[in-house]
Amino acid sequence: MTRDLFNSLFVVFITLIGVSGFGNPVPVSFIEHPYIPYDCAYLEGNITWKHYPTSEAPFYGLQVNATVDNESTHQVQFLVSEFTFNLFDEGDVYAGRTCKMAAIHDMIQNGTIIFLE
Repeated sequence: MTRDLFNSLFVVFITLIGVSGFGNPVPVSFIEHPYIPYDCAYLEGNITWKHYPTSEAPFYGLQVNATVDNESTHQVQFLVSEFTFNLFDEGDVYAGRTCKMAAIHDMIQNGTIIFLE
């Protein structure tokens, strides 16, 4: 019985090792234009509108009647991933940090990021 248990645990362990990959989960070649988050704000409020992708505006978006950093209430619109978009319906409460994103390549070109060697 002990040997059967050991064999079963060994198979599970080897399977987990094989599934985990031990390598970089995202190959560097896939990261062509990385972005840096900045100017973040905490938003919390009810979703009042959802933007579905169209040919003119091929992105997912939400409009939220939200308090910004727990201070004042504003109607805010922002882009979200398809996954986040599908998690929420109009009327649901959205709560989370949202940031502007700066393109690293643009920041290097305009001198915001400077290499010191």
